[in-house]
Amino acid sequence: MKKNFLRFLVFFDLCLSVAVFAFALSYLLKPTLLKNLKTPPQIPPIIPHPLSSKQKLPISSSKLTLLLSGDIMLGRHVNIKMHQKNDFNYPFQKISSIFKDADLAFANLESPFANPCPKTSTGMRFCADTKSLEGLKFSGLKIFNLANNHILNFDQKGLEYTINLLSENDLSPLYCHENYGTPLCPLRLEIKNQSIAFLGYDLTIYPKLEEKILDDIKKTKPQVDLLFVSLHWGVEYQPKPTPAQTNLAHQIIDAGADLLIGHHPHVIQPPETYQDKLILYSLGNLVFDQSWSEETKTGLIAKITFEDKKITQTKFQKIYIKDQYQPEIISQ
Repeated sequence: MKKNFLRFLVFFDLCLSVAVFAFALSYLLKPTLLKNLKTPPQIPPIIPHPLSSKQKLPISSSKLTLLLSGDIMLGRHVNIKMHQKNDFNYPFQKISSIFKDADLAFANLESPFANPCPKTSTGMRFCADTKSLEGLKFSGLKIFNLANNHILNFDQKGLEYTINLLSENDLSPLYCHENYGTPLCPLRLEIKNQSIAFLGYDLTIYPKLEEKILDDIKKTKPQVDLLFVSLHWGVEYQPKPTPAQTNLAHQIIDAGADLLIGHHPHVIQPPETYQDKLILYSLGNLVFDQSWSEETKTGLIAKITFEDKKITQTKFQKIYIKDQYQPEIISQ
């Protein structure tokens, strides 16, 4: 009996020692074990994206790039050449990338569309084949002045047909003449949070419009940030504007215009800076078949940059129309 009791005490003492040793060992190893345990992933705090806020982010750039060019005539030899090549993008193949890289691109469209448009290499009654609308869409040009001395070559129906074709294809026609019907004027656009307006007039057929032009400018300018005026004017093939043109141009700027764009002489005339505004008396031809002189085969594309309603950069690119009636850049 006594031996059994002693054995029990020895066994109990051994178990107690093992238990104490195990507890001590687990305590010593606890930091290491915790380090090896896989804890659940921590969810990062939710940071709202700036665009999810009601507050609008500021526009990264308020620069407005405007590309301006001269006269486009898609009839006569130009029309014949497009049909021969069966390519109605042909006149713009070497310059379209320039216009597509602008916020706005402008030209004077000298030939109304007609269906059919007679194929002829002579005469002064211009028209453009309906298929050549493909070329205008491809060109990158978006705004077309129609206030000129050839837009009624196919009468009022030709003008209306042209307006419809352009408008249906997201191209903007421009004229401010009540003689043509309901004026498409002012042409207003919103770009980069800036309101812009174009006015367009023909002084070759309607020379007594000075008072109306100045009055329209004074009415329109308070409603927009930038106002551009297009004038079909001047003397054909003359290298300089007349004194009367210069006088009117200064009045137009004084009345509130931010830029004056001139066309009709078919040759380049020197630009002028007046009151920190730009006057482009004539940019010459862009697409035309007047291949009988170097001057009529040469034109300018003006790249104008506006910031805070002011011109901050002006760049001119000279184009040359080869005998195949396809303009290309010849100088930067």
